[in-house]
Amino acid sequence: MTDMGRWICIIAGALGLLWFLLPVFSGLIINIGNITGAIVFGTLLLLALNSDRFFSWIRLMRSTRSGSSWLAVLAAVLICIFTLAGVLEYVMIREANNRDDAERTLVILGCGVYGERPSLMLIERMQAAYEYMSEHPDVSCVLSGGKGQGEDISEAEAMYRWLTAKGISADRLYKEDRSVSTRQNLEFTKKILQTEDLPMRIRIVTNEFHEYRAGQIADKLELDHCALPAPTAWWLYPTYAVREMYAILYERFF
Repeated sequence: MTDMGRWICIIAGALGLLWFLLPVFSGLIINIGNITGAIVFGTLLLLALNSDRFFSWIRLMRSTRSGSSWLAVLAAVLICIFTLAGVLEYVMIREANNRDDAERTLVILGCGVYGERPSLMLIERMQAAYEYMSEHPDVSCVLSGGKGQGEDISEAEAMYRWLTAKGISADRLYKEDRSVSTRQNLEFTKKILQTEDLPMRIRIVTNEFHEYRAGQIADKLELDHCALPAPTAWWLYPTYAVREMYAILYERFF
């Protein structure tokens, strides 16, 4: 590796590691997204700092048939992993741009509440819904989210308080306060749409990385849907996008 290549890898590893650790420094709980990103970029940083030893080990492995085979397997696995990550990021971006102008009921998917205080990502979702409802005064909205650990009120109640305080009429809002997962968000919302005789076509309001999985679940529930993505804070996006990749795979296979 040239000196320039080594320094590029060092800088990329350090910046990537810092980016994935920013949510930890900000007091958020470590999740699988943090851990994965920290491992990938931390490994890149360590390998760049010890590039001479690393390439010596590569040459040693390649000097034997079994070593070459193991390196080929490792390379194939890494290529598959990073290709899969690229594909998942692509479908998340594509679904976040699945929009139209049809009349639809808004559905805000719940996110964490600290006591009675909405989390940043829940505020991002509510802000996107608020702006849309302000521009479309005839649109109704289902607020979907139950009460989880560490929450003094349901996520639906937190959304109801925030939106009504911003001037959205209460008669446009419908609370679904029993769900504890994205699947339940949409299952229970579908029942509310049927009971309240609301338009069955929905516009899913959630962070952009979450739109694809929510849309896949909506498809299984035979809900006609499109996206109203809420932009995620730049320092949170990598952590939650990577975590979402695991969730997509779990939803697909389990």
